[in-house]
Amino acid sequence: MSEGCVAERPSTRGAQVAAVGVDTADVGEVGRSLDAYADRYRDFLLSPRERAEQAGLTGRALVLDTARRWAAKEAVTKVLGPSDADPWPWRHIEVVGDARRPTVRLHGRPRELADRLEIHELVVEAPDLPRRSTYLTDTITVTAVGLRPARTADQPTPPQEGTP
Repeated sequence: MSEGCVAERPSTRGAQVAAVGVDTADVGEVGRSLDAYADRYRDFLLSPRERAEQAGLTGRALVLDTARRWAAKEAVTKVLGPSDADPWPWRHIEVVGDARRPTVRLHGRPRELADRLEIHELVVEAPDLPRRSTYLTDTITVTAVGLRPARTADQPTPPQEGTP
């Protein structure tokens, strides 16, 4: 595992599910944000590496890729379960590589929370294409699963954020 990274090559062998997060991004809303704020929006949301991976993408392809990364970051945030008083820059969660099964790299506070929860892998899955929801908008739903090493009977499970 490399510096700041939860999982370079996700593998579920011998792992225990620590938490699951799901998020849905409205493709139209992301498109409107890109239209209104352009690079400011991408700078707020994406790391330099993520923006570099988007080089050459325009129009709908750029909107879909940005929506997929946004939903993935939100899903990972739900896995990590920060408190409301624990914000971080969205760039601290990087969603890089293959669009359908990207690698997640954590930095700063997200990395600290993953370490505290003993999450050593994050498996993120995203669809190829958006789905039409019941509200007639295109949406992208992403699932993130936080995994920790399998425990033996004599190993206690660490408490989740916010539990006594």
